Amino acid sequence: MSTLSYVVTAAAIDPDCVAERLDTLCGMLSLERYPFASERTLQDAIETTFTRFGLVFSRERRLSPEDIVDFFVPVLLPTDAAPPHGIAVEVKVSGSRRDVYRQCERYCLHPDVCGLVLATVRPGALPPMIAGKPTRIVDLGRAWL
Repeated sequence: MSTLSYVVTAAAIDPDCVAERLDTLCGMLSLERYPFASERTLQDAIETTFTRFGLVFSRERRLSPEDIVDFFVPVLLPTDAAPPHGIAVEVKVSGSRRDVYRQCERYCLHPDVCGLVLATVRPGALPPMIAGKPTRIVDLGRAWL
Protein backbone atom coordinates (compact mmCIF):
# COMPACT_ATOMS: atom_id res chain seq x y z
CA MET A 1 0.00 0.00 0.00
CA SER A 2 1.45 3.34 -1.01
CA THR A 3 0.76 6.64 0.59
CA LEU A 4 0.53 9.80 -1.44
CA SER A 5 1.91 12.81 0.36
CA TYR A 6 2.45 16.36 -0.72
CA VAL A 7 3.59 19.65 0.67
CA VAL A 8 1.57 22.82 0.33
CA THR A 9 3.87 25.72 -0.45
CA ALA A 10 3.12 29.42 -0.50
CA ALA A 11 3.48 29.27 -4.28
CA ALA A 12 0.53 26.85 -4.46
CA ILE A 13 -1.86 29.35 -2.86
CA ASP A 14 -4.19 31.17 -5.25
CA PRO A 15 -2.55 34.50 -6.19
CA ASP A 16 -5.96 36.21 -6.32
CA CYS A 17 -6.61 35.15 -2.72
CA VAL A 18 -3.24 36.57 -1.66
CA ALA A 19 -3.82 39.83 -3.55
CA GLU A 20 -7.25 40.22 -1.97
CA ARG A 21 -5.82 39.60 1.49
CA LEU A 22 -3.01 42.11 0.89
CA ASP A 23 -5.49 44.77 -0.26
CA THR A 24 -7.75 44.12 2.73
CA LEU A 25 -4.86 44.54 5.15
CA CYS A 26 -3.77 47.76 3.45
CA GLY A 27 -7.33 49.07 3.66
CA MET A 28 -7.53 48.31 7.38
CA LEU A 29 -4.21 50.00 8.04
CA SER A 30 -5.15 53.07 6.00
CA LEU A 31 -8.26 53.82 8.07
CA GLU A 32 -6.50 54.87 11.27
CA ARG A 33 -4.29 57.64 12.58
CA TYR A 34 -1.55 55.82 14.44
CA PRO A 35 0.88 57.09 17.09
CA PHE A 36 4.47 57.14 15.88
CA ALA A 37 6.24 57.64 19.24
CA SER A 38 8.00 54.28 18.88
CA GLU A 39 7.79 51.14 16.82
CA ARG A 40 6.36 49.27 19.83
CA THR A 41 3.61 51.88 20.32
CA LEU A 42 2.76 51.70 16.64
CA GLN A 43 2.67 47.89 16.72
CA ASP A 44 0.35 47.97 19.75
CA ALA A 45 -2.03 50.31 17.90
CA ILE A 46 -1.98 48.10 14.79
CA GLU A 47 -2.71 45.07 16.95
CA THR A 48 -5.75 46.92 18.34
CA THR A 49 -6.95 47.63 14.79
CA PHE A 50 -6.53 44.00 13.70
CA THR A 51 -8.33 42.78 16.81
CA ARG A 52 -11.20 45.22 16.32
CA PHE A 53 -11.70 43.90 12.77
CA GLY A 54 -11.69 40.30 14.07
CA LEU A 55 -8.59 39.44 12.08
CA VAL A 56 -6.82 36.15 12.82
CA PHE A 57 -3.11 36.97 13.24
CA SER A 58 -0.06 36.27 15.33
CA ARG A 59 2.33 38.88 16.62
CA GLU A 60 6.11 38.53 16.64
CA ARG A 61 6.00 35.38 14.51
CA ARG A 62 9.32 33.59 14.30
CA LEU A 63 10.05 32.63 10.70
CA SER A 64 13.54 31.37 11.49
CA PRO A 65 16.06 31.73 14.32
CA GLU A 66 17.10 35.08 12.81
CA ASP A 67 13.79 36.42 11.46
CA ILE A 68 10.78 37.53 13.50
CA VAL A 69 8.06 39.37 11.61
CA ASP A 70 5.89 41.88 13.48
CA PHE A 71 2.57 40.32 12.40
CA PHE A 72 1.64 37.21 10.45
CA VAL A 73 -1.83 36.91 8.95
CA PRO A 74 -2.73 33.44 7.66
CA VAL A 75 -4.17 33.09 4.19
CA LEU A 76 -5.04 29.46 4.86
CA LEU A 77 -5.86 28.57 8.42
CA PRO A 78 -3.74 25.67 9.65
CA THR A 79 -5.17 22.21 9.42
CA ASP A 80 -3.65 18.81 9.95
CA ALA A 81 -2.90 18.66 6.22
CA ALA A 82 -1.26 22.04 5.67
CA PRO A 83 1.03 24.35 7.59
CA PRO A 84 -0.04 27.97 7.91
CA HIS A 85 0.90 30.23 5.03
CA GLY A 86 0.24 33.90 5.15
CA ILE A 87 1.05 37.55 4.85
CA ALA A 88 3.97 39.04 6.72
CA VAL A 89 3.23 42.54 8.03
CA GLU A 90 6.36 44.50 8.95
CA VAL A 91 6.09 47.80 10.84
CA LYS A 92 8.82 50.42 10.47
CA VAL A 93 9.25 53.89 11.91
CA SER A 94 12.96 54.21 11.14
CA GLY A 95 15.83 52.53 9.35
CA SER A 96 17.53 53.04 6.03
CA ARG A 97 15.60 52.11 2.91
CA ARG A 98 18.27 49.56 2.06
CA ASP A 99 18.03 47.86 5.47
CA VAL A 100 14.23 47.82 5.35
CA TYR A 101 14.28 46.31 1.85
CA ARG A 102 16.76 43.62 2.91
CA GLN A 103 14.59 42.72 5.88
CA CYS A 104 11.48 42.50 3.66
CA GLU A 105 13.43 40.39 1.18
CA ARG A 106 14.51 37.96 3.91
CA TYR A 107 10.89 37.55 4.98
CA CYS A 108 9.74 36.96 1.40
CA LEU A 109 12.31 34.19 1.02
CA HIS A 110 10.58 32.13 3.71
CA PRO A 111 8.39 29.35 2.26
CA ASP A 112 5.40 30.07 4.54
CA VAL A 113 5.25 33.74 3.53
CA CYS A 114 3.08 34.27 0.45
CA GLY A 115 3.01 38.10 0.53
CA LEU A 116 4.23 41.09 2.50
CA VAL A 117 2.84 44.42 3.69
CA LEU A 118 5.25 47.11 4.86
CA ALA A 119 3.48 49.54 7.18
CA THR A 120 5.67 52.59 7.59
CA VAL A 121 5.58 56.25 8.54
CA ARG A 122 8.23 57.06 5.94
CA PRO A 123 7.10 57.53 2.36
CA GLY A 124 8.83 55.08 0.11
CA ALA A 125 8.37 52.32 -2.37
CA LEU A 126 8.78 48.59 -2.67
CA PRO A 127 8.88 46.63 -5.89
CA PRO A 128 5.52 44.93 -6.56
CA MET A 129 7.22 41.53 -6.10
CA ILE A 130 10.13 40.43 -3.92
CA ALA A 131 11.44 36.88 -4.33
CA GLY A 132 8.30 36.07 -6.34
CA LYS A 133 5.97 37.23 -3.55
CA PRO A 134 3.58 40.19 -3.96
CA THR A 135 4.22 43.21 -1.77
CA ARG A 136 2.34 46.32 -0.71
CA ILE A 137 3.40 49.40 1.20
CA VAL A 138 1.14 51.49 3.43
CA ASP A 139 2.25 55.04 4.23
CA LEU A 140 0.72 55.45 7.68
CA GLY A 141 1.61 59.14 7.73
CA ARG A 142 -0.91 59.92 4.99
CA ALA A 143 -3.79 59.60 7.45
CA TRP A 144 -2.45 62.66 9.26
CA LEU A 145 -2.56 64.87 6.13
